[in-house]
Amino acid sequence: GEGSIAYIYTFWQDPADPEFPRFGLDTGIGEYHSPLNSVYEEIFADAALATLQTGIVQSEPVTEDSFGTFKTAYAPIRDSSGAIVAVVGVDLVAQNAALLSFDQIRVGLIVIVVSTIFGMLFGRLMSPSIIRPLNHLAELAKKIGDGDLRAKLESAKLPREFSGLADGFQNMLNNLKRLVGRIRGGADNLSSWSQDLMASTENAGRASQEVAAMLSELAAGSDTISKSTAGIARELQEVDRLAGTFVDQSTAMSDGMNDNRRRADRGLAAIKEAVEQVLNFARLLKSAATQVNSFQLWSGQIGETAGFITGLAEQTNILAMNAQIEAARAGSAGAGFKVVAIKISEMAESTTKFAERITQVNKDLRQHLDQVSTAVNATDQKMAQSTGLMEEAGRLFAQIAENIRQMTTAIAETSAAAQDLKVRTTQGRRETSNIAAVMEVTAVNIEQISAGSEEQAAMSAEVEQAAKRLSELARQLAAEVAQFRA
Repeated sequence: GEGSIAYIYTFWQDPADPEFPRFGLDTGIGEYHSPLNSVYEEIFADAALATLQTGIVQSEPVTEDSFGTFKTAYAPIRDSSGAIVAVVGVDLVAQNAALLSFDQIRVGLIVIVVSTIFGMLFGRLMSPSIIRPLNHLAELAKKIGDGDLRAKLESAKLPREFSGLADGFQNMLNNLKRLVGRIRGGADNLSSWSQDLMASTENAGRASQEVAAMLSELAAGSDTISKSTAGIARELQEVDRLAGTFVDQSTAMSDGMNDNRRRADRGLAAIKEAVEQVLNFARLLKSAATQVNSFQLWSGQIGETAGFITGLAEQTNILAMNAQIEAARAGSAGAGFKVVAIKISEMAESTTKFAERITQVNKDLRQHLDQVSTAVNATDQKMAQSTGLMEEAGRLFAQIAENIRQMTTAIAETSAAAQDLKVRTTQGRRETSNIAAVMEVTAVNIEQISAGSEEQAAMSAEVEQAAKRLSELARQLAAEVAQFRA
């Protein structure tokens, strides 16, 4: 109904930030109707701030929303020393409250107070039975004001006429007990939550610092990897250049080796032909040596024949001399025989001279044949040696040609391997370039993440400080609430 309590707010002043009142607890049921309903947006009613600063009861203008029309008032809560520790805000349902002003409310309150005073005076004058219940209520109110919520209202001591007042007073006392209990529980929970928040933010701060440190190391490692990949790319470029040069040189060398192989093949063929010609010449020399040996045999036979002729000539000459002697003995009868003997003697001498000449010629021929035989034998030995050397040269040329073929094959394989290396190094250069680009992006991302971690660490530190202030505030609130004995 009109004038009933719709919502109760409790706020307190943060010692670390006096200009910023904190939302503490509410005991109402329903939605926010006060101008303080935007506490989560850190916007607070001017009247609440004024109450915190001055300790004077303040009120807000009428607020209308979908739930109705409300009037909000604020009252300070003081500790035993009189210092303001919190503010209680109360929303009152007032359908016609929009017609009321603060001055009207104040005048109304004054009228109510004056009427109450006159009523109390009238009651004191009218009946002591009214004074005693009021004294009992005043004594109970004093105990409650001293913080003793264990005081009990003895309804039996009150007249029946005070039953409504007693019920209202008892409801107020019960509500106050529940309020203090909730505040105490809220303070305990707030203290516990603030401790947990402090621990969590401290752990989060340490974790953020560790993450920032690891990210710094990772960023340094990424920078090192990026530089290393750049160096590797340069080395691969040099390897690529050298591989290309080697491919060109291998190609030129392979062409040269092919030319040398062809020359070696031609040289080997020439050596084989020369060996064949030498062998043919050796065969001719052997045939000539055989003929020389035959000539030597014939020369011996000629010598023997010349000797035989010489012997016959000598015997004929002796016979001619004997015939001359016998012709001389015969005298004139032997004159014709003497002439014949002289002719025979002359013929014998001519035959002897011719035989001697044949012998000399045969001797010279034999000497030349011996020289020819010696030369032929020496030439045959030289030809045998030359043939062996040329055959050895042929084998060497064949081996050289085979080596050249093997070298050509090896050079071709090496050239192919160098070409493959060139292709792989080119691919490696592209991959290392991609790695370097990725590592640069990674380093930038790591720097951003590191900056975020540092910001998170700073925010964690701020939250930790706020949690400490909140814990201290919860302790102070608990100390204030501890003054109430329920």
